[in-house]
Amino acid sequence: MAKTGCFYFHQVISLFAFAFGVNVCMGFTTNRFRRSEEWDEGPISVLSDSPWISTSGSCKNRCFELQEAEPPGCRCDNLCKSYNSCCFDFDELCLKTARGWECTKDRCGETRNDDNACHCSEDCLSRGDCCTNYQVVCKGETHWVDDDCEEIKTPECPAGFVRPPLIIFSVDGFRASYMKKGNKVMPNIEKLRSCGTHSPYMRPVYPTKTFPNLYTLATGLYPESHGIVGNSMYDPVFDASFNLRGREKFNHRWWGGQPNNKAIDYGKVLVLISIN
Repeated sequence: MAKTGCFYFHQVISLFAFAFGVNVCMGFTTNRFRRSEEWDEGPISVLSDSPWISTSGSCKNRCFELQEAEPPGCRCDNLCKSYNSCCFDFDELCLKTARGWECTKDRCGETRNDDNACHCSEDCLSRGDCCTNYQVVCKGETHWVDDDCEEIKTPECPAGFVRPPLIIFSVDGFRASYMKKGNKVMPNIEKLRSCGTHSPYMRPVYPTKTFPNLYTLATGLYPESHGIVGNSMYDPVFDASFNLRGREKFNHRWWGGQPNNKAIDYGKVLVLISIN
């Protein structure tokens, strides 16, 4: 009799535990469903107080211009999306992808089509909108990576620049061993390395994060001087948080110091370090 009572008691406990578990699971699922409906997975909201007006101009013949248009004039440079300052026709005129970014033999001498991302027509050189391999495919020239190293005795600035630009490649996940494989893995970077100046390694500033080090390259200052001391940080004076994904990073108050090109304007000495 005692065994039978114990058996029934265990059955009651099991049924109670099962019913309780079902209720908990259903409640969890219901709450998750309700939260998923409330969750905002849309694009990051843009600045509502942007001083630029999208209808104050057009991007025709202005795509990816080097100059930043001052408010209220809208912009067509490569940062206009970040600052919510693009002209109304930026996407239509500047973000074309039709027919890709390279020429093929059958495209050489094609009739110009303004809907194409780039061109292989005879007038593309004069208009500055040829595809990247136009000279090789359509004019019989060799690839830059296959040419001999060129010694530039008198530097010339590209159109639109008042001084030779410094291009910085920032590559996440770049393995140092890649540099030992020569042109088998990265022929273009190997070309830059062999024809230019490089260092075997670089000593980062502390903290060893992306933003502090890139801004140190831009200003020549240590993080404690230019203010960018991390990829994520909180400033009690601003009562605001800075991070890589937030829009607060576009606020100029975080970025102290001055770019190296401004130092040149003021007659200061500039020292550049070439790195891999």
